[in-house]
Amino acid sequence: MSGSEFRKDMKRLVIPSVLQMLLGNSFSLINTLMVGGLGDTAIAITAAVGQISFILGMLLAAIYGISAYITQFYGVKDFVNVKKAFALMLISSILLSLIVFMLVSVFKAPLITLFIQDEPAIAYGIQYLSVIVFVFLINSIKMLLATHWVR
Repeated sequence: MSGSEFRKDMKRLVIPSVLQMLLGNSFSLINTLMVGGLGDTAIAITAAVGQISFILGMLLAAIYGISAYITQFYGVKDFVNVKKAFALMLISSILLSLIVFMLVSVFKAPLITLFIQDEPAIAYGIQYLSVIVFVFLINSIKMLLATHWVR
């Protein structure tokens, strides 16, 4: 493979990935800009809940490491094991997200107080977390399918 062919292939692989990451990360920026007009308390709450979401993301990243096996299986055209590894990754991410969903649903106040000590902010944080916790499961499935689709 020549250098120009390699660069062409890399662009075809990298550009969609970069665009997907740009769109995904822009959500945080847009969220901060929208919430910024609501005041310091709202920004603090969004940041605190963002920390919880970040922790879930880090745990899910460990599960997404299974994609290394998917790549290897795909390389040798072992599509049965590609689908098995993908299913394992999907089930694991759903189970982890459900566990986090349950823990956050039950322990909202203690989790928020890890990041915020202001009583009025804690009350708002609990309300916000009650809504946003449903996004955790949806995001775990979305990220998995967006980055690891299988034929």
